Amino acid sequence: MDRSISREHVAALLHAEEQQLGILHQLLQNEFEALKTNDLDALDERGSARALAMGALLRVQDERRAMLVALQFPDSHEGLEKMLRWCDPDRGLTDHWRRCADLATLCRELNERNGLLVNARLRRVEGMLEVITARPSATTYSRDAGMSGNGPGRLLTIEA
Repeated sequence: MDRSISREHVAALLHAEEQQLGILHQLLQNEFEALKTNDLDALDERGSARALAMGALLRVQDERRAMLVALQFPDSHEGLEKMLRWCDPDRGLTDHWRRCADLATLCRELNERNGLLVNARLRRVEGMLEVITARPSATTYSRDAGMSGNGPGRLLTIEA
């Protein structure tokens, strides 16, 4: 594939990615405001819009991966950097790529912040339910296989 054609394609992909990340960034900020005010209708709207933005980002990512494979570069961050050096020796797209990486990091941080707020509210509701029902919540396992909750039970371990 011709370098100039590849550069144009990469530039279009980076532009699309930056645009979608900007949309996602705004949606995550709006979602946080809706969470703080308990605006359930706004949360429903933001959830649908966020799913669409994530779908668009995944399509851009899939197209970039397909381009890397077609040009025989590794499907990795390093592979993308190698492709950029190959098709854009003047490094004009590097700033675009950095803005995308910075926006993606910011979106991840905003999403984590929103998740922390949701989890804190969930724990609060569970605590209120325990008070109302006079029963402790059931013991559950966290993602890292730790125990949480106050319910009775035994902890089993498996050794290899």
